[in-house]
Amino acid sequence: MDKNHVIKTTNELYRLTLLFPKKEPLRFKTRELADEILANFVTYFNPVSNPLISPGLVESSYNLFEVLDGFFEVAKAQNWIKPTDILKLQKEYKNIRQELEKSKQRTKQEQEKKEITETEPSLIQLTDGISSPSLPKIPSLPKIPSLPKIPSLPDISDLEESKVKVTDRQKIILEILKQKEGVQVWEVKDVFPDISKRTLRRDFRQLLKDGLVERKGDKNTTFYQLKGGRTD
Repeated sequence: MDKNHVIKTTNELYRLTLLFPKKEPLRFKTRELADEILANFVTYFNPVSNPLISPGLVESSYNLFEVLDGFFEVAKAQNWIKPTDILKLQKEYKNIRQELEKSKQRTKQEQEKKEITETEPSLIQLTDGISSPSLPKIPSLPKIPSLPKIPSLPDISDLEESKVKVTDRQKIILEILKQKEGVQVWEVKDVFPDISKRTLRRDFRQLLKDGLVERKGDKNTTFYQLKGGRTD
């Protein structure tokens, strides 16, 4: 797989998101994720920069793939585009992620072999109990600073830094809350028609416990919003 294939997949995502409602936030958020995945892929497989890539680049891409897949599931539930088109995109991005993982493993194995070679002791020839001088060690090339790490989306970084364990569905709920002043459980149920209200209430209780959302109102008027109010 080369960068042209990833560019082609990104273009297909742009084309399909044109079918999203014109002012739908997921149209732009989905494109931002696709752009960042493309940037990470091209940077990682650049023959010049690859030896200098920070090991964290591939790991930071994993979160992008997970959130993007969650956005695909939301679009699928809304019937904005054909489910078969979404499944095709999900398969393509799964292949891109697997290619990054395979390359990471190859790089790791090559690095381990290099470290073993560099740490092998010099050969010593013993003659009458007197050791000969060690063979001169070839100086290593000067270390070049690592390329700057491409930042993840703000909402994902915040969750990682706080070390709060949030499920993919809860991440989507937080994205919905960012777009509204407050939502009730039944509104989120429309986004996840296959998920019961009891399960969604359990998600909200967990988000309350983690301090990510707050509850307002009482009984039938109960609604949820981001902790500290909506942030744009």
